Amino acid sequence: MYIRKQFPTPAADKFKELKEYSFDQRIFKYLPIDLINGKLFAIRECNIKFRNAFVIPWAIAWVVLSGLFIDEFMTDKRKAESSNLHFIEGSKADNGADYFEWPENKDMKRRWVLPFGNDLKLSYYEYINNLRYDNPNFAFKRKLMDISKLIIFGLGTPLLLIWAIGFRRRALVYFDRERRIVYSWRFGKVYAQHFDKLAIIENKHGLHIALCGANASNYQHWHRFIIQPTGNIVYNQPEDNKPLLLLISRFMDQGQHSVVAQDYHRKKVISLLHDKQPKDFETTLTGILDNLDRTHGGLAADYGKAEYDVALAQYREALKTKWYRPRNLLWLSLPCSALLISLFIERYAIMYSLATLGSPTDYQLIDDDKFVAFKDERCFLIGSAGNEEWKKNDEVRTKQCVSDFAIGRYEITQKQFAEFLKSSDYKADRGDEKGNCMSSIHYRKHPYTWFSPVFQEASLQQDHPVSCINYFDIEAYIKWYNLQTGKAYRLPTEAEWEYAARAGSSGSNRLPLEDVDECDYSNIGDITYRGRPPLRGEKTCTDGYKNTSPVASFSANPFQLFDMEGNVKEWTCSIYTEQYTTSANQCIAVTDFLDYRIARGASWSESESRFAMRFDIRVGKKYPDLGFRLARDL
Repeated sequence: MYIRKQFPTPAADKFKELKEYSFDQRIFKYLPIDLINGKLFAIRECNIKFRNAFVIPWAIAWVVLSGLFIDEFMTDKRKAESSNLHFIEGSKADNGADYFEWPENKDMKRRWVLPFGNDLKLSYYEYINNLRYDNPNFAFKRKLMDISKLIIFGLGTPLLLIWAIGFRRRALVYFDRERRIVYSWRFGKVYAQHFDKLAIIENKHGLHIALCGANASNYQHWHRFIIQPTGNIVYNQPEDNKPLLLLISRFMDQGQHSVVAQDYHRKKVISLLHDKQPKDFETTLTGILDNLDRTHGGLAADYGKAEYDVALAQYREALKTKWYRPRNLLWLSLPCSALLISLFIERYAIMYSLATLGSPTDYQLIDDDKFVAFKDERCFLIGSAGNEEWKKNDEVRTKQCVSDFAIGRYEITQKQFAEFLKSSDYKADRGDEKGNCMSSIHYRKHPYTWFSPVFQEASLQQDHPVSCINYFDIEAYIKWYNLQTGKAYRLPTEAEWEYAARAGSSGSNRLPLEDVDECDYSNIGDITYRGRPPLRGEKTCTDGYKNTSPVASFSANPFQLFDMEGNVKEWTCSIYTEQYTTSANQCIAVTDFLDYRIARGASWSESESRFAMRFDIRVGKKYPDLGFRLARDL
């Protein structure tokens, strides 16, 4: 890199070196010239590039943070709207607030019911506050959102406004041949010098024009205007600056006709990017020139070394007082960078592991083709992607590994469960004090049981999945079935269930395209179930079944498993944790009637259908849309 001494050199001395220099006129289009006429020769500065080097990263950070904030805001907004619709739907049936099965905790019922006013509206902020209160894991998300808002609106936006108002804009250095002066301005301050006293500095940053300007006390404060490099492949070498210096010299001595031999045209620049000429420009310029004439002439090169060092120190000190200079604001980017990195790790960096996870899709049908076996270790990403609609806070995407297990291709049917009851003394009457299956207070007037799970259907639907059974009923069935087969069947773990359901997919469900009719793939909460036109956010399709459907009525997934995304939700043997841990792939024995276990999958009553859906359900509970399938170790 070519570096001249920092001490300014008189322009006249530099011009003497260029008398015999000539150059190809084609280089003219690379030079930073904005104006040439009989009076003025104007050159643009490159400081605007230094400004953009600082502002552009901040602007990108601001856009990213704004996008993340809006994404989170709109997701929660949609959930609030869904809560409105769900509440209104229940209220229209004259069921009142008790339509919903509220937890025994009366405080939670009060927090969710009372925010709905007479107009049955739940505001977004009330919804968020309820989530914050009920879900401790949500607190971290809210803190992250609050930090984003602080940086976006408290720091990022003001800084961008400061840049738009006060940061250095595009200004020109004017060579006035009529008055034989050079001048420019910055933030309303004027700088000037006579032709014969002009000083030049060459260093690694470019070609500097040293001008004197007015400060608070006198007119001896000098300023350097950096002229943009020529655009050659190698910047800031001696040959880079020679063409530009030669044009300046020829214009100063001979005028426009000696500079170019072609018409000059430049694109207009947006006025916002221009540093406008000060209103008192002429008055200030006259004062500066008069002061230069009265003193030693203002030539920085005429200073003694000590005087020059003092002037340079004063200039640098003046820059420090401008707190919004890029170098003084650099430290402010640290919190922004830290937040962006954390958000990146949380939302996107985990996707990098997809390349190393692998996705073995080999499987084998065993046990009379009733089970699908998976040998060897298989790792996948459990949970929801960061941008998945209806994602919940306990579905953070995490790497999980499963190995050497088999899972049933079908949900256990009513016929299979009836065979168990006929050949044993077990009575499936545990669940509440009356032995009934109640999914909500709305159903309490009808004593539904496992063989008549919904809508008072009297006939046994033998090929439909069994429901209205609790965890203890399932344990009894598995114990009996193991005696019949001589094998050790069990419920699948949460991780095994999701691996089997995904079948190698990393999306939210197995639909090949967003506009595909989901009712063609699974039995979900559709128009047939509701018996009325859909509200906003509800499914607009129909699968032909008001409640459960015969198992395997819909197509299998790529692992040849049926009803993994519909018909009934399915019990697993994993305990509930707010974040996926090793327990997601462990079967934990039930020790108390009040224990909770995870249920996975969608059902005939659910409008939402996603791989990552999870429900924590008390083991003594029964629901008409909750069943099970078997699994075992290999």
